[in-house]
Amino acid sequence: MKHKSHVGIFYTTWLFLFIKKLEINEMESQSIVYQIPKQKELLTERYKTHKTLLNRDVLNGVLSIFDEVAIKGDEAIRSLTKKFDEVDLEGLILSDDYVEGCLSSLTPSLRSAIEQAIGNDVQTANLAMLPKTWEKEIRPGTVIGEKVVPLDSVGIWIPARKGPLISTAIMLVAAAKTAGVGRIMVGMPPLANGLGDQGTVAAAKLAGADQFVIGNGVGIIAGFAQGTNSIPNVDGIYGPGPGGIAAAMSVAMTYGKKSVLGIGPTECVILADETADPLKIAYDLINEGEHGPDSSSILVTTSAILARQGGG
Repeated sequence: MKHKSHVGIFYTTWLFLFIKKLEINEMESQSIVYQIPKQKELLTERYKTHKTLLNRDVLNGVLSIFDEVAIKGDEAIRSLTKKFDEVDLEGLILSDDYVEGCLSSLTPSLRSAIEQAIGNDVQTANLAMLPKTWEKEIRPGTVIGEKVVPLDSVGIWIPARKGPLISTAIMLVAAAKTAGVGRIMVGMPPLANGLGDQGTVAAAKLAGADQFVIGNGVGIIAGFAQGTNSIPNVDGIYGPGPGGIAAAMSVAMTYGKKSVLGIGPTECVILADETADPLKIAYDLINEGEHGPDSSSILVTTSAILARQGGG
């Protein structure tokens, strides 16, 4: 076989696991190739921190932030942003002029690539997956079914601490637009100048975003859940992030908001034998690993040569 990504569990007598993570110091100090079952305990030790997305301390901290935002609104979010993001904000909403400037800053080639990704790829895929309303009479007088309707409004969190995530803006905003959501708010962390990353703002706008909020992640999500003077209360809140963001999404659900938990940190597993192209596998592993040190890329192979080629 060539290789297969994003799979579950694969058993064989001897396997070599190549773990590619963007942790340079750690990679220098220990092997990234493990032989299973011989080195199962070492592999288990390496991944022991990946068993939980968040702990009680994180959840309690998020609850406190929600309480603070409920009392102080915009002021609380500005304070949280100064404390955790070290940025002083004059306001939370990006102006229309700034958004238009972000669009104008795109090179023709980049804008064309973004529009192609939105129209040819993401919208097409989401249209194919769009659930449909249905009903069926199972006996005289008894009808079952589902009515599928879009949410009136959503808040989408797009992280940027590890760098601009244009792809995240495209995937999430285009999905909401394809579903027929009436109003799409996008939240993101601020740059040092108190504004949003231009490329990410432009991509989200092209995908269908209506308004942009800048500030601390958990604070913005708390604002989406409860509403402030600047941030409208929305029906659904979505977006990737580490444990704190996942905890914020879970708390938002207690306010009656639709959400999906655990979108990140991400992991992938690739199964491959000696016929696979090591360069293509390396690209696949890096594509996942670049999300950050809390994400993992794993190659499971019966070929020791392939494992060590991937490690190079």
